[in-house]
Amino acid sequence: MPKDTVLTEENFELLLRWLDPDADAAARKYERIRSGLIRIMRGRGCHEAEDLTDQTFDRVSGKLSNIIETYKGDPSLYFYGVARKLVQEWSRKAFINVELQLLVSIPSPENTRDDLECLEKCLNELPVIEKELIVAYYQDLEPSRIRHRQNLAEQLGIAISTLQVRTSRIRKQLFKCLAKCSSLKKV
Repeated sequence: MPKDTVLTEENFELLLRWLDPDADAAARKYERIRSGLIRIMRGRGCHEAEDLTDQTFDRVSGKLSNIIETYKGDPSLYFYGVARKLVQEWSRKAFINVELQLLVSIPSPENTRDDLECLEKCLNELPVIEKELIVAYYQDLEPSRIRHRQNLAEQLGIAISTLQVRTSRIRKQLFKCLAKCSSLKKV
């Protein structure tokens, strides 16, 4: 089934029977899994926890006919595994959106003047080497960016994975600074 399947009544009944043959016990397990997933996702900073939890149940129900006979163990663990993958997908998408919004120095309607001032302030707080690296890393956002980043890694004499780790650490510093700066601007 495709990733964006919708939980049908038939799949939902099958899901509940998989959780427990007793309807009341299955409903309690369903609620316990649902609230646990939401709590975990929120703890990981996911502001779309309810939607991702629904997607988790949709995906599990879509795969249920293939796994119900062979799956061994606690079904809730399967939900947590699917949810973990969904949170990874979500955070990758959210991170890319944040990267593009915050780290592109070209003004756009989404970037307010305050955002750009905060970005410039935070970039200037970085050590010169880190600032030059992060600016060079995001210099080319066109389809050739992969080749650009490979060239950058080669120029620095490091593996692309090392470059990604370094820029990830710099981004974390920037995001902390940007969060602090934008909260001060709102006051």
